[in-house]
Amino acid sequence: MSKLFATAVKSTHAPESSASTFANTPKSHTRAIITQRIYAYEPYKELWECLDSKLQGFLLECGIVGFGISCEQIKCVEELFSGIDMLVLSGGNDIGAYSCRDSFELALIECALANHIKILAICRGMQILARYFGICLESSAHKVGAAHTLQGTLTHEVHSYHNFCIKQPPHGFEVLAYIDDEIEAMRSEQALALMWHPERELADTARSADIALIRAFLNNS
Repeated sequence: MSKLFATAVKSTHAPESSASTFANTPKSHTRAIITQRIYAYEPYKELWECLDSKLQGFLLECGIVGFGISCEQIKCVEELFSGIDMLVLSGGNDIGAYSCRDSFELALIECALANHIKILAICRGMQILARYFGICLESSAHKVGAAHTLQGTLTHEVHSYHNFCIKQPPHGFEVLAYIDDEIEAMRSEQALALMWHPERELADTARSADIALIRAFLNNS
């Protein structure tokens, strides 16, 4: 648990203004809000929302500074985007496992798109983004944790951690990478979606390629 920063889902306090949270953030950084994995802590019958600290470190390498948000804040979605440049849809939890997270992320996507805010979608994040656009999820043929070499515009090696996949992109998205018939990365003017977890890739080649990809997306205004 040392790698996790947990926030109880139970909290119903209104969120602190995003603008005030980032008051001292260098303007050179992209300011982001990040959705979180839900973890059921049975001893206390609690649902925790948490992020792997490696994700925060990776985002900083990409020039992104952000903080986790809670699905309990669904009534404050527009306020959460105050002073924000990007929405990061993190991984963890299959869609359908926690309906509160599904509903929250769909509302966040709608608000981000309507306000021309960029979206970085990781693993589950790519799946919920595809679901928003009406794309059906299918079972992935790839073994969880297995290494694969990407095909297409991107050709570095990544690891798969997802149970589901998509095989066709939403309208307006360009496919950047695939493995066999499963789409691994796609991009539109406003969103970049990766089916792997870039924060977990330790090889220099993969990490450098992922950072370059995300930085290019950020700089393409």
